[in-house]
Amino acid sequence: MNTFISEEEHKEHIENIVRALAVLKGEDEFRAFLADICTPQEIRSLSNRIIAAQMLYEAHSYKDIIDRLGLSTATVGRVSRCIKAGAGGYLAAVLRLNGDNPDEYK
Repeated sequence: MNTFISEEEHKEHIENIVRALAVLKGEDEFRAFLADICTPQEIRSLSNRIIAAQMLYEAHSYKDIIDRLGLSTATVGRVSRCIKAGAGGYLAAVLRLNGDNPDEYK
C-alpha cells in the first residue's frame, strides 16, 4: 500500500475535515464528533500538542514540555516550527484560548 498522497489529495482530506467541523454547533457536538472520529490516544496526542503550543508561547523550554507531556523532541520541534512559520493555526488557537485576537498579530 502506498502511503504517499499528493498535495492535492492532502488538501481534499483537509477540506473534508474542515467542512465537517464547520457545520457542528457548540462544544457538545464537537466533543461527540471527536469521540466518534478519534481514538483516545489520538485525542491525547492532539490535546498534548495544543498544550505544547501554549507552553511554547509562554516561553517554556523544550525540556519542560517533554518532561510534562512525554512528547518527543521532534513533536515539540514541529509544534514550535508551526507556531513560528506554519499556517497560523496553532498561534490562532493559543491566542484565542488566552482571550486575544489573532488578527492583531498579523
